[in-house]
Amino acid sequence: KYYFQLRCGFLWYHRSATDKHPARVLFLDDTCTVKPIDSKEEEEAAAAAAAAAALPATTTLQSPSDSISSEVSRAPSSSGSMSTRTLHRRSAHLAAFHDNDDFDETQRKHNKFILTLGNKYKLYLSAKTEAERHMWMERIEQHSKVRHTYNSFAPMRDHTSATSYVDGSEYFKAVAKAIKGAQEEIFITDWFLSPEVYLNRGEFMEDRLDVLLKKKADEGVQVYIMVWNETKLAMNLNSERVKVQLESASRNIHVICHPLLLMKWSHHQKTVVIDQDVAFLGGLDLCFGRYDTHAHNIVDVKCDVFPGKDYYNPSKGADMDDLHLPFQDMLDRSVIPRMPWHDVSIRIVGYAARDVASNFIQRWNHHRDQIQMSSHLLVPKSALYPHLEHKNCQILRSISDWSGGYTTEHSIYTAMLCAISDAKNFIYIENQYFISSTAAGVKNGIARAIIDRIRKAILKKKEQAMASPDFRVIVILPVHPEGTYKDSNAIRYIMKWQYDTINRGGKSIFEVLQKEFPDEDISQYISFFALRNWGCLNDKLVTEQIYVHTKLMIIDDRTVIVGSANINDRSMLGDRDSEIAAIIVDEDLITSKMAGAPYMAGTFALNLRLKLWREHLGLAKNESKGIMDPITQSTYDMWRGTAKNNTAIFNSIFGVLEGDDVQDVKNIVHGDFPTISTDLVDKATG
Repeated sequence: KYYFQLRCGFLWYHRSATDKHPARVLFLDDTCTVKPIDSKEEEEAAAAAAAAAALPATTTLQSPSDSISSEVSRAPSSSGSMSTRTLHRRSAHLAAFHDNDDFDETQRKHNKFILTLGNKYKLYLSAKTEAERHMWMERIEQHSKVRHTYNSFAPMRDHTSATSYVDGSEYFKAVAKAIKGAQEEIFITDWFLSPEVYLNRGEFMEDRLDVLLKKKADEGVQVYIMVWNETKLAMNLNSERVKVQLESASRNIHVICHPLLLMKWSHHQKTVVIDQDVAFLGGLDLCFGRYDTHAHNIVDVKCDVFPGKDYYNPSKGADMDDLHLPFQDMLDRSVIPRMPWHDVSIRIVGYAARDVASNFIQRWNHHRDQIQMSSHLLVPKSALYPHLEHKNCQILRSISDWSGGYTTEHSIYTAMLCAISDAKNFIYIENQYFISSTAAGVKNGIARAIIDRIRKAILKKKEQAMASPDFRVIVILPVHPEGTYKDSNAIRYIMKWQYDTINRGGKSIFEVLQKEFPDEDISQYISFFALRNWGCLNDKLVTEQIYVHTKLMIIDDRTVIVGSANINDRSMLGDRDSEIAAIIVDEDLITSKMAGAPYMAGTFALNLRLKLWREHLGLAKNESKGIMDPITQSTYDMWRGTAKNNTAIFNSIFGVLEGDDVQDVKNIVHGDFPTISTDLVDKATG
């Protein structure tokens, strides 16, 4: 007889009540069904059908050899044990359980049922009584059939504590502190992970990631890491070396590289979970090239802040090669500037953090079974949380069968569509990509949703004879994707799709709206911006884009969506790249302004927006007077005027870098930078 537990959408069982390592852990998705067995004929028919789906080979389910440290609580009843026996196994994805014991007819009639999980598992189960059977079936259906907002696997959680981090220096420091405080478990998912990356940098380089993880593992903390097993023909992120290096450091460090078979989609989630109580997520991998400060300096000749591979600039053809030599430079830093990195991540505490942990557990157990590892199966925690802050938080995902053993979920995409449609005044977006269905062959409808919402704003302005719009959209993107624009066909294709989404190709946002409203200035409703910085190297002025890697949407200074998902089909559709995000709806309101009138804004959303805008517009640390109202004409003119002025200055100093003057790839400046003169410095600083 096995000891079953049901919690957080997971069903798992042990060989005994004292056995801490589960024999099997199942996530009860919406393919789960339960059916009672009320006659010998039904039982025999079900058993025959299950046996027909399996090969003749029969094995007995074995427990992993290693133990797992986690809380165990019986659910849903202290007497709710069930029995299973022999496992007929066809593959890691299909199993059928049959009970070979002889039951009398009364027992058979009242206490058996079948649990089916898609086309993967059939559990043939027997409870002690008919009442317990009814209870178990009811609880299983409650866990598997509930529909959460945006069709997410997780509900909206109230009383969540949330903290935002702008750029890598803030985020890495917070992650280092959390890792040091871990008591039981550390979960990490990354697209790219660099064990040698330093998480704290000041007068000294401190808190190297691999050293921190080894120290906690040696203290008995279990460390679980999942990294994408990259397509080597496209790039080399050294995931196999990461696994060997970290697992050899301690027996308590466990690493999965997934998938085994190379494919064109990736694992793109970036999370850190501490003891299933604290979770970090956003756009930042714990790897080289991501650490940066708000200053986004492009020069570090003395290696004070950006050692070795951290001095990174793919725009100059410097890819992440020779990662086994982490502190060997890729670039001549006395001549070539680095590419700064702008990003946003968050820390959450509360039940939403448990949902991030559940996502990790589901993926870990799926990957473990798929690649037939002998490492631990993981289970969720059950301890209760006190009320923390007045923030509602829901975890969203893009996940599917290949990436998590789950029916396709695209709740990030659904939440974004709903947020755009429901926006009352304002949408602020920072993203690495902006590719949507107004470009040929693209499926996601983000751009179409923006068109529909702006159309409503234009009609309202006309109907009410308003002097200026009461709805704005501001979008921040990179100048171009990582890499050398002139030499990379892939980058130019991405830019074509982005332009076709924004203002070219006949069906773009600007073209559709301008055709429908020829007398309106569409740029008064939506504008796109990029970030750039400059510095001095060897008596020459140098410049480089600040690479916008953020995946952020702020709506009406009340709602924030932040995570790992780009605005493209890879991230949005669910069955491609795996992604994770959080939507935070703030109930802790403070007095602000919107469209010139008093407005109650959410503290989390407002403070994050103001922090970002101060950085982008070059304002003082606590300055907010000119940007508190995000849609008033003066604020919008500040954005557009600053961008226009900066573009003119950069182009006058460095030649044509970007803008309407770029008619051909040949027009783009690439090569020597100008020698410093008083006039040039005055232009750059003025």
